[in-house]
Amino acid sequence: MKLLKNKNKKIAGYGASGRGTIITNYCGLDNELLDYVIDDAPAKQGAYMPGVHLPIESSSQLSGKNRPDYILLFAWSFANEILKKNTHYVKSGGKFIVPLPKVKNIVNKKSFPNILVLGASGMVGQTIFSYLSKNYPMHIYGTARKSNHSLIFFDVSENNLSDLEERKYDYIINCIGILKNGDKEKMCSINSDFPKRWIDFA
Repeated sequence: MKLLKNKNKKIAGYGASGRGTIITNYCGLDNELLDYVIDDAPAKQGAYMPGVHLPIESSSQLSGKNRPDYILLFAWSFANEILKKNTHYVKSGGKFIVPLPKVKNIVNKKSFPNILVLGASGMVGQTIFSYLSKNYPMHIYGTARKSNHSLIFFDVSENNLSDLEERKYDYIINCIGILKNGDKEKMCSINSDFPKRWIDFA
């Protein structure tokens, strides 16, 4: 948060609850790090957070001139409800920071690229696909010879790219390859000729 403030970013808290009071006081989150705290309860608005004396405002701040660049979400157990209620804030570029149980930075995914991992069910492809899906807020897609709920069916032996033309990909990571095969022509096609076609497809 100090790095964000050094970049002149405006940060607000969300949820003037008991846990919010504990976190702000224990971590020293005063007006040098947070500009104010948002709470949806009208009875709390206009008051101040105990100890750190941060003003408590309504969620109307999210669409006003005093709109924060980041929101530190104290009410993380209600994250889904709060995000749905404030989709306009995220779509306009605002970012939520969820501190617990694991720190997450929730942003508008439309601002991130589409990435396709070919061969996402193989040892290398599965590792890359899993890592990107869990750690980065991007649109991650993967292919496999057997489709499931998270992977797109694609059989490289059919050499048909039209199955993947539903969307435009910004980056393609090719993890398809044959190490041992009696058909040298097929090995050359899959390991060399086939990847070249992605240059025009991507």
